[in-house]
Amino acid sequence: MYLKAALGSAGGEAIVGIAANPAASPIEDGYWLAAADGSVFAFGTAGDGRSGNLAQPIVGIAATPHGEGYWLATSNGGIFSFGDAAFFEFPVVLNLSRPIVGIAAAPAHGGLWLVDAGGGVFNFGLGASFFGSAAVGVGGAAQE
Repeated sequence: MYLKAALGSAGGEAIVGIAANPAASPIEDGYWLAAADGSVFAFGTAGDGRSGNLAQPIVGIAATPHGEGYWLATSNGGIFSFGDAAFFEFPVVLNLSRPIVGIAAAPAHGGLWLVDAGGGVFNFGLGASFFGSAAVGVGGAAQE
């Protein structure tokens, strides 16, 4: 069956992200939609969506390189792993000055990046090297 979740089944919750299955073929493809409450909806050949009971809103979703799992990121920097997504120990204190607003998966080795509203980048796992951030200070200059 190509459609695994009915359109509009988010129950009024805001959809905050989409993650395509990177391992899909041109004939069989799919994706997951993530809602702020942690609900995940699978479409096409993406595996069944699952979520947890979350205290903070979800802000994004990223698929694993093999397409057999995904990570959900919360606004306070929490990372939740499903399927073949690696679990990352989260630092007890990340000292976020702004909320997390996005997540991206590294193309190999199961790493990922989080970005906060000020452009700060946080890397986790192999293959997700830190290359700098776009944290903007007074006058629009990037901060070191």
